[in-house]
Amino acid sequence: MSAKQRLKLAMLWTIRAAGGFAFARWLTRRKSVIIGWHGVSFLGEHEQQPEYCVSPETLRRRLVHLQKHFEIVPLEDLVEQHAAGAFRPRQVALTFDDAMYDFLAAADPVLREFRAPATVYVISSMLDVASRANMLILQQVLLTTPLRESPAGLAELEQRMPLTTHEERIACLISLRRQRFKLDQTEAACAEYVERLAVAFEVDISEIIERRVWDYMTADEVRQMSEAGYSMQVHSHNHHHTSDILDTLEEDTKICRERVARLTGKPAIDYCYPSGTWCQRAGQILTEAGMRSAVSCTVGHNDPRTPIMALRRYIDSELFTQLEFEFVVSGLKWLLDSMRRPGERYQTAERASFE
Repeated sequence: MSAKQRLKLAMLWTIRAAGGFAFARWLTRRKSVIIGWHGVSFLGEHEQQPEYCVSPETLRRRLVHLQKHFEIVPLEDLVEQHAAGAFRPRQVALTFDDAMYDFLAAADPVLREFRAPATVYVISSMLDVASRANMLILQQVLLTTPLRESPAGLAELEQRMPLTTHEERIACLISLRRQRFKLDQTEAACAEYVERLAVAFEVDISEIIERRVWDYMTADEVRQMSEAGYSMQVHSHNHHHTSDILDTLEEDTKICRERVARLTGKPAIDYCYPSGTWCQRAGQILTEAGMRSAVSCTVGHNDPRTPIMALRRYIDSELFTQLEFEFVVSGLKWLLDSMRRPGERYQTAERASFE
């Protein structure tokens, strides 16, 4: 931990001890909070990819804090309160993107401990065949390889690349990722590509594959989680940025909506923007496609003025300490940012929605 990070945490600890977090929670008590996660590790993935995962222990600490200071409610409740024009005090909803297998294996047991409801956003194309996030496996390969330089003769790289620092490994990863789009986009082709690279980089991924670490849930598992009480909702059919597919966004959304609804026997009308990117036109198209709400990755609390098709979320990961998490969900960070940059309190598209 750097000296700057230690100083920041010391300041946050002092503010919390002085009652700053509690005061912020009171000031923002009539605003709703939505928290999002991508993954919960069950084989230590949070150590290699902390920006993507949290450990079960971290998730448990988060829920202890949330249960103490907030009422954890289904996202549906927040949507209904938004439509009514007022939120009950201190409401928080939990969301999980992508419907990965780790939700069933690692998140579900922790959520059950707290009887916490959650919304899971499903990518419907991943339900057609057994699928896994091959690019995340490739990232783990590059971050854990014992090599200090990329292998000689690797056709995917124009030249050998150094692997001595984290930044160099990420640069190599980006170069290799580009090759994926030169391949047939079938699951089998992507899997073969990643497995071949794992061998070249001398990383054994057999346990990752056998334990389904980076797999998506199957259709039966999505149904199982729905029957367990989780809300399975819409994360698009092909996980493309909405701004890139405006001409086909309505069709893409309807495919996912109908597939998830048919699978669970329940309405699928809440949307999550892939990668959190959105624009006003996308929100209009989603409304036309039957969506009643959509969450983005725009940071902040929500009030009844927040566009229902661009609800804000806090995306959590292992990169944040518990103290930083408490600082963010208290609303203090959002209040301070709004005071420092009042003109940037809302994104351009949000501001346009208020005019």
